Amino acid sequence: MYQYRAFVKDCLELDALPIANSICLAFTLNKDLLSTATSDFTLLDMPTNIKNGDVLGLVDPYGTVIYTGVIQSIGATISCREATAMFSDQWKWRDPSANTIEGKLKDIIDNDFAGSSDPMVADRFPFTVTVASSTAGTFDPQEPTYTMDFETLLMQMYNVHGIITEVSIPFEAVTPSITLKKATHSAIKVGNNVTPVRNMTPFTEVFETNKLVIYNAEGDTLRGAYYTTPQGITTNANSPLRLPVTKTKFIFDTDTPLDDIKTANLQEEIYNHRITFDLLLNNGIYDFYDWELGMPLEIWYNGAYYSTIFTKYTMTKEMNVDVAMVNITCGKVRNTLTERLNAQ
Repeated sequence: MYQYRAFVKDCLELDALPIANSICLAFTLNKDLLSTATSDFTLLDMPTNIKNGDVLGLVDPYGTVIYTGVIQSIGATISCREATAMFSDQWKWRDPSANTIEGKLKDIIDNDFAGSSDPMVADRFPFTVTVASSTAGTFDPQEPTYTMDFETLLMQMYNVHGIITEVSIPFEAVTPSITLKKATHSAIKVGNNVTPVRNMTPFTEVFETNKLVIYNAEGDTLRGAYYTTPQGITTNANSPLRLPVTKTKFIFDTDTPLDDIKTANLQEEIYNHRITFDLLLNNGIYDFYDWELGMPLEIWYNGAYYSTIFTKYTMTKEMNVDVAMVNITCGKVRNTLTERLNAQ
């Protein structure tokens, strides 16, 4: 039977060696790009020197860290949220001068977190921040007194721009890293007519903004209107490709170029669906461990075709049983109450 291990690092010394490690007997691992997700771990030896806010890493049988999370509660099991939960704190809004979204986020992490005047905050962010993609766009204008949860902003940047915040905290005593990137994996075809794919279920709902109306700052002059269709963005209000149910967003801005506002608020592709399926890990067709969250998938279900993206997975290990299957979620619709609230 394959053995997984867990290690824990002190949240104020993430570049040091772990303060605890143990065999992981069982776990339920959730990773989600669109909403907060909780994972639970049962250890052979429960550490006594760990606390909420410390970081847990899960190491697979081949020595790869497959999960990093922030400890939320400690009992018979350890519950964690994903590593980006370390940013779950109120942040005073500002718009850095960088000309890409990734550059703006890097500036904020470097200066407002790692470079914070609060030494307790600065000690929690000994990260090297790398930008691996370049996305044009702007932040929505806000008042200078505006504050928001920064983890929420990071999720919004994925939802709107496809930018993933990837956190790496190795077992070794080395500097951890954060990479701001877009998924680069090429599309994979998946159908419900192949043996490793089980229990495929599509669900469709109008969820994302599909109509953008832009006025001047005073709201008395229409500057432009854009509509998202399955084949891209159009200015034709009579396009037969438009979705019959509209989700409208209004912007009041006199000075920002229309293309910049459009890029910041509408996506070329829409994923108004949720497709779930189970994937057998031991198969000769798909290598799940080579998949990447955010990557495109081409889904075939009983002859229907969906162009989608891989946004969530759940993997469960029970005691004395090897992991045999992973549950995959594609698209941007969340249809449980908890997921809807978290996504908001």
